[in-house]
Amino acid sequence: MSVELMPYWEVLVGLGVILTLIGLALAAAKRRSGWMVTLIGVAFLVSFGIYLALLFTGIYGKVAAAGYYIPNLIGAILVIIGIGIWIKISREKKEGVSG
Repeated sequence: MSVELMPYWEVLVGLGVILTLIGLALAAAKRRSGWMVTLIGVAFLVSFGIYLALLFTGIYGKVAAAGYYIPNLIGAILVIIGIGIWIKISREKKEGVSG
């Protein structure tokens, strides 16, 4: 079974690495946005890694066209987890400022 990657996937991985490195440099310089940029870069790389894992296992792609609901379900779960983390962080910041 051959797996066909998206065109220019190396550019996307490079973009994630560059974002992560810029974020770490900003965090080392004690800039406010440093950890956020690092988080975005790492999340980008993790999501691309999940995509590659699903692609190589055959869950995602042309081969598994009948199981199209599985990638959508995984994506929905990741979105729900992300929203939950965002709500938790925003509530902790509000409690920390007012308390």
